[in-house]
Amino acid sequence: MGKKFSKPAISFLLCTRNRAETARECVLNLLKSGRSDIEVVVRDNCSTDDTLEVLNEIKDSRLKIYKAPENQGTRSFFEITKLASGRIVTWLSDEDDFEFEHLDYILSKFDEPNCNVLFGSIIVGPAQNCVQFPDETAKNAVRSNLMGLGFSGCGGIFIRSSCLSDANSFNV
Repeated sequence: MGKKFSKPAISFLLCTRNRAETARECVLNLLKSGRSDIEVVVRDNCSTDDTLEVLNEIKDSRLKIYKAPENQGTRSFFEITKLASGRIVTWLSDEDDFEFEHLDYILSKFDEPNCNVLFGSIIVGPAQNCVQFPDETAKNAVRSNLMGLGFSGCGGIFIRSSCLSDANSFNV
């Protein structure tokens, strides 16, 4: 898998509930990249199916699996940030497929010291009828934090992990 990194470049954060196979496919898609500079953090929101068992069958040092103490709904998306160790974090829905071809570009944007949040090119809908959001680098600290809190839980928002302590100070 290449060079071993002491701290992952990016943490992919995935919250799931009762979607064993969907979550498994998402995790396997991330891990098949072969990149050693990633971590995949999954937080199960008290599934009543076999989601935890299915995910625990995946053996990979880049995968960390946690179980919420209770069904916390959307709060899980905030709580999972406390479990990330990557320099950059991004959230994925368990049905998302992340395309790694642009990851180096995304990470390079954070080499700019004033870049704390990046909204990446997300394409929603079929090709002939899609909405595309262009890259946006938020450099204003207040805007970055507010926009970072307004995420929908899907991929395309990348945040410098050192900025997460401010978001987590709202005691959500």
